[in-house]
Formats: sequence, structure tokens, C-alpha cells
Amino acid sequence: MRLNRVLTINNIKRDLVDERIALDLSAPGRAEFTIVGDDNAISQNQLVTFDLGYSSQDALQRWFIGITEQIVHTGDKRVKIFCRELSSVLAHTLPLSLRHASLREILKAINDITGVNFSTPDKDYATRKVANFYNLGTGYQAMAALEKVFNIPDFIWQQQSGVIYVGSWADSRWASVKNMLLPENLFIEHSAQNSAKVAAFPSCRPGIRINGKRINIIEFSGNHMVLKWT
Repeated sequence: MRLNRVLTINNIKRDLVDERIALDLSAPGRAEFTIVGDDNAISQNQLVTFDLGYSSQDALQRWFIGITEQIVHTGDKRVKIFCRELSSVLAHTLPLSLRHASLREILKAINDITGVNFSTPDKDYATRKVANFYNLGTGYQAMAALEKVFNIPDFIWQQQSGVIYVGSWADSRWASVKNMLLPENLFIEHSAQNSAKVAAFPSCRPGIRINGKRINIIEFSGNHMVLKWT
């Protein structure tokens, strides 16, 4: 089966030469695309989407959505584009000072500043209020603080189709997905560093369980994925 890909930048479909994408649980994904062309229409902070799927499937799955970060013209009528997921906006300083606020109210305040959208499960920790919530660092530091402030077990935050899920892994979409059992003959390579290489399957995302292991990082290039776990 053929693995199809569609890359759009600023809502314009681009001729893709190759790609390297890494998705991470509780960190923004990153991508490097090489495209045909040598124009100046691509600039920083443009929307990037990458869809992936096999020819036998009815529709492609959106595997990456982010913004352009760096554009490099290689001189051979090709351009390398370096991208980050939308959640990378949380790398910037994000001062917060909230009183009597719930998790959802704090995330609403972050949304007001950054424009990124969040989702939380219908659990007590999402609506329980704390007396004070302060953040003088980056958005990443604010996200990390939420785990302790609201005592969220097995805490994760993950961009999913442009919306960042915040909460316990047990309350996430992945907890309802059965542990995937892949036969050993599907693994192309095994590494001593808790990783394995397999043929790409578009439904795979960090957070999923495969053969009893929770996948934390997925690196995609060509027709293969490298799965990493701890």
C-alpha cells in the first residue's frame, strides 16, 4: 500500500520531497520539510498542516499542525522549512496572577494571552479552585505547575488536532484505546534505548500503548516510525 502525504503551508499545497517529524508527549512536536520551489512566498509564522494515510483508507489523518519557524533556501530550487506545533507558543514568557481560579479558568487565561485552545476532562480537578496561581516563567513552566497545584495524577498535556489536552492520562483519549499488540515481525529494528522502528501507521500518536508500553515520542520519516518509551 502506498503511504500518501499532503503538506500545506499558508493554505497552499506544496510539493514535498521529504520530511522528518517528531511528536512528543507533553512537549511541542517539531518538523522539517523539504519542498520543491525557490520562491519567497513562505515566511515565518505561517500555518503548516501535514496529513498522512494509506491509499486504501478513505481519508488522510492530520498528523502535524503548527507554524513555520525557519526557512532555508538550499540553492537547488528546494527549500527546507523548520516548524513547531502550535503549542510551541508556550515557550514564551507567560506571566499569570490569578486568585480563586480553577484549572479551566487558568487555561482560559492562557488562551486569552496565547490564542491556543485547551480541553479538559469532566473531572473534579478541572473545576476545583485554588487560592492563588502565579507564574513568572514560560508557558511550559505554567503547564508543569498545574500538575502539582491541582494534584493531577499521571499528568500530561498534549496537542491533539490543534487543541491541547490537559489532565490525567487515565482521563485522556488514550486510556480508552486498547493496548495495541503488534507481532514481532512488524518491528524492523530494536534498540537498547527503549525504542523500536516499525512501518508507519497514521493512527499512532504519543500516549498510545503498544505491546504494553506507553509511547512517549514518535519520529516519522520516509515510510517508517521510530517509537520511544520510558
